[in-house]
Amino acid sequence: MKHEFKKINKNTYRSLFFLLFLSLTLTVLITMIKGGGMDFRSRAAGFNFERPSCLFGKTALIANIDYPPNANLILIPRGEVMALDSDFTIELLVKPLPAGNFNNPSLIHAGNGFNLFIDSGQSGTENKIAVMLGNGSTLTPLIGPEISTNSWHHVAVTYTRNTPKKGTLGLHVDGKTKVLNNVPFLDNLSIFELGGSYFNGFIDEIRVSKKVIYSQTNSKYQVPTQPFNSNKQTLLLLHLDENTQDSSGNNNHGQTNGQVTFSNSNYRCVLPFSKTTPSPSPVVRKRVFITSTSYNGDLGGLSGADLKCQQSADSVNLGGVWKAWLSDNTTSVADRFNHTNTSYKDLAGTIIANNWVDLTDGTIQNPITVTEINSNIGDHVWTGTRDNGEIMNPGESKCLNWTSSSDFSGAGAVGHSGYSDYRWSWGSSFGCNTAFRLYCFEQ
Repeated sequence: MKHEFKKINKNTYRSLFFLLFLSLTLTVLITMIKGGGMDFRSRAAGFNFERPSCLFGKTALIANIDYPPNANLILIPRGEVMALDSDFTIELLVKPLPAGNFNNPSLIHAGNGFNLFIDSGQSGTENKIAVMLGNGSTLTPLIGPEISTNSWHHVAVTYTRNTPKKGTLGLHVDGKTKVLNNVPFLDNLSIFELGGSYFNGFIDEIRVSKKVIYSQTNSKYQVPTQPFNSNKQTLLLLHLDENTQDSSGNNNHGQTNGQVTFSNSNYRCVLPFSKTTPSPSPVVRKRVFITSTSYNGDLGGLSGADLKCQQSADSVNLGGVWKAWLSDNTTSVADRFNHTNTSYKDLAGTIIANNWVDLTDGTIQNPITVTEINSNIGDHVWTGTRDNGEIMNPGESKCLNWTSSSDFSGAGAVGHSGYSDYRWSWGSSFGCNTAFRLYCFEQ
């Protein structure tokens, strides 16, 4: 009996220990879930542990180096039906990219009475949100705060009609409000363009309302954290999730002019609160990025360009062997690269091509805009290469086979990272003293 009592006591002790361990584990899990949930997202260099973010679906990437009618933009042909004859709000989410936003790039342009744009300033790099409003003959400017590139921003314009001909103009950017009184009233909208003149970046969630949504009397306001919705006061609502359909019910559907790409660069209203970087997982696809640094035509030849890609990858611990998408007059990318059956993806996980054949068939599935530091770039890229991986213009000097930065040494063929058709790899040539980027492919 004495021996049996000890055996029962020992088993009971083990059971109590197990229950205590289970209770502590459940407590930790419940606390984490209540604190914001868990979302493990695999990345090229490990894992990020993030709060759930306000992911608004896909966005529109617009890369411009020109102005209408040659500009890439989204056009609302029925803009004339949006007669803003009283109070209104026009708003959107915008993420400008670092390169190409000069000459006061336009975000929203409506006839002769409304222009929401990025004020480049005298330096050309100030990036201040600005709006001009008026009756066509008289336009009143209101300049807001400077915004950063590679980041999402909420921008709204409000107008309160105080008299038959004048009212109060409000500019709301990232939770802060600036107002201007006695602004002439807006004419009816004859044209409504999104993106356009020299704008280079992402836009999302465009909404036009027949009411003032954000207070003009408070210096601060609450930035939206959910996709915009529609009500009786909504004239236009574009979510830009793979299309330009109007979700307001007013059939003000948009249409794309030129190259407009729907991308996975989602708007996030909550940033990661902690990160861990364990050892990288085995590579199951080939990675691609555009360099965050620009270089003139003296790249040190093909080997020097490959070294720049390798150094860029090594600087952020990507691992792997990297080469530049670059050909000279004797050796093509098709000769230098491994022809893999594995997919190509950017560092955000967006598919670029299913394999080498898909990569070189004339188009890619999404533009290559993500850099090694996970910023987004829309810019020209040195390539010397056709979209099929072969040498572009074999008779062209290609900056003396990428060893010269002198304009007297000819020119080099370039692509542009804002495109997914053949222009991603070739489309024009520039002098060798110009600074452009490189596409880097894992081998």
